[in-house]
Amino acid sequence: MKILSSHFLYLGLILVSTGCVSWDQSVREEPVVVSSVTPLKELIHVAMNQGQEYLTQAKEIIVDRAEVEACGDYLFTLLQGDSKLTATQLVNGLNLYLFSGHKKAPELFYHFSQSYDHVHIQLSWYLAAKRPSAKMGEMIEKVVSGALARSSLKNMYMPAMADAISNNKLTDLYTVVRQGLFETNHIQFVNAMMSLNPEQASSDFMFYLSKAPLQELRQLNLKTLDLLVCSQILSHLQAFPPEISHPKFDKLFHFAISRNIALSEHARRVLDVYIPEKNNHLAILLARLPNWVQIAFIEGSRRNLNPQLSLFLRELKKTSSQREVVEEIDHVVR
Repeated sequence: MKILSSHFLYLGLILVSTGCVSWDQSVREEPVVVSSVTPLKELIHVAMNQGQEYLTQAKEIIVDRAEVEACGDYLFTLLQGDSKLTATQLVNGLNLYLFSGHKKAPELFYHFSQSYDHVHIQLSWYLAAKRPSAKMGEMIEKVVSGALARSSLKNMYMPAMADAISNNKLTDLYTVVRQGLFETNHIQFVNAMMSLNPEQASSDFMFYLSKAPLQELRQLNLKTLDLLVCSQILSHLQAFPPEISHPKFDKLFHFAISRNIALSEHARRVLDVYIPEKNNHLAILLARLPNWVQIAFIEGSRRNLNPQLSLFLRELKKTSSQREVVEEIDHVVR
């Protein structure tokens, strides 16, 4: 049930920006009509119930009547006080609230975040991501601190949380985002880590990549990690390469021999950053891996063999003590 709820809300959040959440049209016997004389509260409730073009009409009427501030004030009270609002009404109501530019968004975020309802929690982070400010940042830190004290932070790990922390530039919460990646495998946490601290992210990404078993990487599909997340991480490592002394650096060789061509190519581009300046270090690291890994890497080098890569393979030939590896290098580099 929780998974279904999350999927429904995810769709709803996408529709927040377009105003496309609505009730089943087939159950309405007569269309609802709004006009320039429809009272503000009624106008808001119709838009919350019907969605779609009613949200657009409501916004136009509210602007024409200079009631934007009044709209925000009413919704601020309504969204906090009416516990009977459905998920659809909440999503459409938040759409209008964001449109109003109301100044108390941080307070509304905090109120939603303290709910036990999963929908309210997701909407709280969505609101925080869409309305970054110094006050919002303070509220986010307060919510996170409270969740840590209650050991309930895991319940808040969702993509919008990563966006909220990143958009509010809360670098002190980087470790929270890092843990979110390990908990969820979601790409938004990758993006947030890159935004908050790109250099530290490179080091942490290496630990994340190390979760993928070598034998799994020799298959076309990943199960332990998300394929898109791994691709994004490997692209980042090309711009912010990790230290070659990193304890999980050899994992790049594992990805370089992946049966998934996209992952393999990404990993090899990261390794190319160290060639030829670090040829000796790379050769030592690769020579420590099993023979079959070395041979697979050498075989895969045929696709993009160039003078620099040939120099590295010759360095590996001098470093490796395995006859099969030396023979494979001789076969590839002529």
